[in-house]
Amino acid sequence: MVDIEDSNYFLGEGDFTQRQEETQTACANLGCLKDISQFLRGFEHTGFDVEMFRKRTAEQILKSRMVTGCTDLGLAFAALARESGIPTRYVETINMRWSQRERSVEGHVFCDVFTDGKWQIVDPLRGILQEYSTREAHYRELGKGLDFSGLYLLKMDFKYADKPTKVVSARMIDVIAMER
Repeated sequence: MVDIEDSNYFLGEGDFTQRQEETQTACANLGCLKDISQFLRGFEHTGFDVEMFRKRTAEQILKSRMVTGCTDLGLAFAALARESGIPTRYVETINMRWSQRERSVEGHVFCDVFTDGKWQIVDPLRGILQEYSTREAHYRELGKGLDFSGLYLLKMDFKYADKPTKVVSARMIDVIAMER
């Protein structure tokens, strides 16, 4: 069993975030989280494509310089951050407001980075560093792992969806903090 709090484990590779030539080449000019975020923001965003969803590796995403959404960005961000020596967890969530209102599921991918001796949240899609909070939170974590192929599912009780245990909020921290 993996300890999901062990930062050293999250320097490793997942099935879809293996260290390969493109990851190493891209990281040669990236020094911090802010650099990684800015690099990924330069990729073409094509919108969701069911044919590509969860089928491409970080290497393929980096080579194509094209992303279909937060899943692709999460994979690429995690691979680049780990290559830069930053322990990074891939985190899948559910938007509880959406699921309660629409009776369907909308998710989002975040990455947790281990900096300053603690886990902090990066939203690769928006390029912001966030902090954990239960205040005004609407994302509920489903699982964490090296990538989506090896998620460790977290305990979740939808019956009490209005009383979250551990959630993600969009309370931003100064983007300068990403220069770590």
